[in-house]
Amino acid sequence: MSQRTSPPLFPPSVGNRRRRARAWNPSLSLIVGALTLGAVIFMLPFLWMVLTSLKSDRQVRTIPLLLWPDPLLVEPYVRAWVGANFSQYTLNSLIVSTAAATVNAFLSALMGYTLARLRFRGREVVFTLILSTLMVPVQIAFIPMFLIVARMPLLGGNDLLGQGGSGLLDTYAGLLAPHVITAFGIFLLRQFMLGFPTDLEDAARVDGASEFMIFWRIMLPLSVPALITLFLLHFTGVWNDLLWPLVVTNSESMRTLPLGLSQLRGTLYTEWNMVMAGTAISVIPTIIIFIIGQRYFQRSIAITGLK
Repeated sequence: MSQRTSPPLFPPSVGNRRRRARAWNPSLSLIVGALTLGAVIFMLPFLWMVLTSLKSDRQVRTIPLLLWPDPLLVEPYVRAWVGANFSQYTLNSLIVSTAAATVNAFLSALMGYTLARLRFRGREVVFTLILSTLMVPVQIAFIPMFLIVARMPLLGGNDLLGQGGSGLLDTYAGLLAPHVITAFGIFLLRQFMLGFPTDLEDAARVDGASEFMIFWRIMLPLSVPALITLFLLHFTGVWNDLLWPLVVTNSESMRTLPLGLSQLRGTLYTEWNMVMAGTAISVIPTIIIFIIGQRYFQRSIAITGLK
């Protein structure tokens, strides 16, 4: 009596493909090796920053250079956080960066929806004018923006003509002023919303929804990957901004982290371990927020590439 053999679990073609996939691929190995080398090169400055921040001032200046701190010191972080007032600087940077990124994302989405989904005369001209502002260096707008912020009527002691006081200088509103809307954000959200099918908004209009409800209930939720991408990019840009806070702030209580870092470097003597500790403190929030939003950032790139 012959025994019936059971069919193989996978067809031969599948097994062959799996064996080929397990085979060594020189091109793939070269790419992985190059990426690994690049990652190591990019990580070296961060590793050096952290190790230097944990050394004593004598160990930082030791010749030859001492790679590993002995012992590990957290005193530079304590001195930077408490003694150099980095707690207040960090709070200011968090408030300004989060508010600026949130407002910019919403206003850019609103303007992007208007330029992408609504039909009106002069729409392309308006979009072209907005894009043309990307060619203007930011520094050129500093003096006009400063005058607008300083001469805001009826604010900061100013009269109706914007004279006699300081306006919005040395305030959170003054720090936010140049960052609440950007041409890049409008461009990003407009291009993202152009790929949505028109059937969605047509069905909503038939049901009696207003344009704002279509934007709020349909377009905005669909644009979450692009919104988070814009939030991450704008948050990082505002967080690292040095020039505008340097122009509009006077008191220590309104300084941001980049300003605080610039003041740690002395004229005649600099404690580099405390400078590196302050730099490490300034890097931590951006790393955390990027890790949280990385999934949406990758999704936004993937969706944009499929359009």
